[in-house]
Amino acid sequence: MIALGVGLSLAGVAMVCRPMPAILAPGRTSNGDPPVERRGPRVFVEFRATHVRDRDRQQLSVNSVLHGAGYRVRARPEFITRDGLEGNRVLVVDRSVDALGDWRTAALVNRWIDDGGALLILASGQPGPARVRQGAGRVAALDPTVLTARAFIMDLLDAMRWLEPSAVGVAEVNIPR
Repeated sequence: MIALGVGLSLAGVAMVCRPMPAILAPGRTSNGDPPVERRGPRVFVEFRATHVRDRDRQQLSVNSVLHGAGYRVRARPEFITRDGLEGNRVLVVDRSVDALGDWRTAALVNRWIDDGGALLILASGQPGPARVRQGAGRVAALDPTVLTARAFIMDLLDAMRWLEPSAVGVAEVNIPR
């Protein structure tokens, strides 16, 4: 009787430990959609800009939206440094460049933009969606507090495509109406 119990227990453990077919099949997701390749440009989201509030005061995750669209997102509570900007194509912040830190930080970010970097400012009080070329780089500003959640996601992804037009591996995200 004990041997039968041990045998059934081992059989149960073996069944639980067996990999699921969805895990074994490379390139498949649980809902049948093809996986989003994470080969898009690297994006550095400043820690204070990881979440914003929309017009209805809902909290929206900037990281989740960008990650879901195929961008390689990095958000850490760290200072903006030359090493931190290296390898990233877009910097996302929640305030103007002058308010990011001292004059050295502002000079570093402006120099990085002039050399081809891209800056996205997500701050309330912006005079509307704005896009400007600065040197070899680009700057875009967006006010999430005047947009619905759906409009924010669409405008955010549109701004990201403008900031980095050569983005390879970034998915087109269709949001149902």
